[in-house]
Amino acid sequence: MTDANDIPEDAAAWLIRLEGQTTPQLWDDFQAWLEADKRHEAAFIRLRTAWTHCDRFKLLRPTDGRVDQNLLAQVPIVDTDVPDPESDTAAAAEAALDRIDRRRWLLFVGATAAATAGVGMLGWLSAEHRRWTYFETDVGGNKRAVLADRSLVLLNTDSRLRVRLANARRDSELIRGEAFFTVAHEKSRPFYVKAGRTLVCAIGTAFSVRIHEDRSVEVLVASGRVAMGTTEPGSGSGSPVLPDSAPQAGPDESATAGPAGPLLIRQQPPGYVARKLAWTMGNISFDGETLTEAVSEFNRYNRRHLAIADPAIAQMKVGGSFEADDPESFAATLEKHFGVQRMPAGRGDNDVIRLGSIGQRTTPRP
Repeated sequence: MTDANDIPEDAAAWLIRLEGQTTPQLWDDFQAWLEADKRHEAAFIRLRTAWTHCDRFKLLRPTDGRVDQNLLAQVPIVDTDVPDPESDTAAAAEAALDRIDRRRWLLFVGATAAATAGVGMLGWLSAEHRRWTYFETDVGGNKRAVLADRSLVLLNTDSRLRVRLANARRDSELIRGEAFFTVAHEKSRPFYVKAGRTLVCAIGTAFSVRIHEDRSVEVLVASGRVAMGTTEPGSGSGSPVLPDSAPQAGPDESATAGPAGPLLIRQQPPGYVARKLAWTMGNISFDGETLTEAVSEFNRYNRRHLAIADPAIAQMKVGGSFEADDPESFAATLEKHFGVQRMPAGRGDNDVIRLGSIGQRTTPRP
């Protein structure tokens, strides 16, 4: 295992190498270094974030291709408060959600994405990066990837996304589901996300985009600002742009757009965005949602569905943080704290957890 004192220097060396001319072999070597020790990934994310948020780091990049291991030591590094990769992931997630602020949310998700097994380093190595690359997840699945521009993408359950990096712009299209983007700062090459008629443009931002079942689109901004607008139906697969006057959303704001309706931007209360993005840590967090809404959210992540057997409890308000892939624990919590009972399974519905009220008739359905 690498000596802890050497990890920051190695991460700095890799950061500078990847700023220059890259080759397929270089990407392979970098991926191998990331996978060799989970501390490598956290250290690299820490320095990468500082790099993308401080332009003067780039002025120190060597022009002759040689790497000075003490280079970044010449410049104060921002305290990024990246969670210790040696600590328990669930405990770190819970603590982080309690203390999260605008800057730390970006870094928190970045570190989580890199520290989770299965990170993919994806390189579009053609001259202009014009080919689409597709990402897809099944129900209950997720995918985390570091793009060739050093942006991070987290794909949620039952989602499909395509990405294309070109010289002048970076394009992605969310075809279904939900994705979280931590966009590497490149002022001259904006990052676009298209979802239905909604178009989002970012430069160096952390935000999520979700397509709901009714085809409405929701954008949540965790850090930075995004510009947004809508495209005309049938606009094709070209490269749409947004005018300078396009509305913008900032930290702790959300934007929603119906399939044919206007774009609405709202300021959300503190903690709202972090709670909605708990899925990036494998959790679901509720704070006053109805039981109907909570059941619908759980069913996104599981093939074994929850069902409300008594309409009297449908509008009950629930709260708490739960593992997204564990509806059994959610049902047990409802029984213990919310006056809900689990109903016996009927014939042919063993894959359904039926929820009823205390005192409701518990005879199994035929």
